[in-house]
Amino acid sequence: MVKEELGKLQAWLHAGALFHNDQVEFSDKYIFKFQNGLMSFKITTDSAKNVIKQFAELPEKSVLAPGLIEPKKEHIEKALEYFEDFDKCKVDSKNNLTVNIKNVRYKAKCIVQIAYAIANNVVDDYLNAHLYDPGTYKKEVIRILENEGYELEGKSQRKINKSSYKPLLHPPKHPLNQILYGPPGTGKTYNTIDKAIVIFDEEYDGKVEACSNLKELYKQYNEAKREDNSKEKRKNKRDSLKELFKYYKDKEQIEFVTFHQSYGYEEFVEGIKAKTTSTNEIIYKVESGIFKKLSERARGNKDKRYILIIDEINRGNISKIFGELITLIEDSKRQGKGEHIEITLPYSNVNFSVPSNLYIIGTMNTADRSIAPIDTALRRRFVFKEMQPKSSLLHDKTVIDDQDINATIILDIDLEKLLTAINARIEILYDRDHTIGHAYFIDIKTYSDLHFVFQYKILPLLAEYFYEDWKNIKIILNEEDETNGFIQEQKEIKKYLPNQQNGKTIYKIKDGFTPDDFKRIYSKKVAE
Repeated sequence: MVKEELGKLQAWLHAGALFHNDQVEFSDKYIFKFQNGLMSFKITTDSAKNVIKQFAELPEKSVLAPGLIEPKKEHIEKALEYFEDFDKCKVDSKNNLTVNIKNVRYKAKCIVQIAYAIANNVVDDYLNAHLYDPGTYKKEVIRILENEGYELEGKSQRKINKSSYKPLLHPPKHPLNQILYGPPGTGKTYNTIDKAIVIFDEEYDGKVEACSNLKELYKQYNEAKREDNSKEKRKNKRDSLKELFKYYKDKEQIEFVTFHQSYGYEEFVEGIKAKTTSTNEIIYKVESGIFKKLSERARGNKDKRYILIIDEINRGNISKIFGELITLIEDSKRQGKGEHIEITLPYSNVNFSVPSNLYIIGTMNTADRSIAPIDTALRRRFVFKEMQPKSSLLHDKTVIDDQDINATIILDIDLEKLLTAINARIEILYDRDHTIGHAYFIDIKTYSDLHFVFQYKILPLLAEYFYEDWKNIKIILNEEDETNGFIQEQKEIKKYLPNQQNGKTIYKIKDGFTPDDFKRIYSKKVAE
């Protein structure tokens, strides 16, 4: 197979197809395919022809592939003989990852590239090719050189060890400021627990803490993560998450607040509050708000992480609540960062900045018409993660007929298909921000549960979304041609206005639903 690909490569090269957009297709289609992501060419067409020709003449097993021989110390030192011939290998920046060999700094990636060529006996033209894999190559370079006892250096001549280069290889997974947004019932608040524990999980990183209780909680959590995805195992994992969340909450590393229209800067940062003394005198004191208190805790314990969870973040007047903090919470403006900013607070007159070990997780309901859209200033400082309904979570849900004395009859109602069908129609007729969340259905066990949820939650929600446009709601429920569905026309009302030819059509939700009403939502054939 490799030989066939090399033949195609040679034909491409001789046709001159290695320029502009063709070069991208060339690399994607051939180089990465037969080299399995190990190598890409950053060379001229003529050089490429020579390289491919040499590869084509090698025995099949010698072509660079997953079985590539890893270089040792002798290959690395021999690479120095070739080093001076290649400008691209010279250290041109303090940001280069370098290796110290015989008291001289060399570009680490390039040294290992040449050493690979020597170890695999493909030196001459291979040196014009660049060994490269964005996902793993840098990590491999560090591992190979450290295994052979070399000292690595990076920016500002810092020695690179596992703790210092790990962030470079694995970009931060946890933004300092993030907002989970989506329709109601999609698990935004529910998932703040997961997000918080993932942040703390990295802080914990398997260390043996003084608190044996925490060690045991993490043991249970990690065991639950490894178990299969059955309903019972998912429950075990959730229980472990909640226990961990409670632990950090009790340790005052997590604070939770819900924004609303009456919430202000005074409650969030600091404000002046009146107090009555024992002699009935009124005095005024500056009191710190929840954000300032948590910031002070985080500043005093830099080796720990702290999280503020803000539920319904867009329900409050964000500009009023955050005030000058809108600038301070930005990643680059935090304490210890390059563009660190410190301000003087208006009431206490103390200097204040936001520490880098304080994380903010917000939730935002996109379906509420009563709240204004989030402003651009805040949006720029947060990472936004969309939370959409996951009907797949209802895949193994069954609906029991609770009219059955023994509760053993399972009704043929597919909740996953039902929610998928409803949301597909809502997205077409309205938008995705007003779809129905899976949380409305997640606790349904019996037919009575389903009946209750539909009558008192789903149908009123649809009525609000569509401004009681019952014709559209009937389309959502796939019953536009039905006379006996969830929504029924009140024809008898017309007798009270007999002379009105074009009167308004009145609808009402019928009193009792049947299993067929629910099945019709997803099983009735759509008109072709």
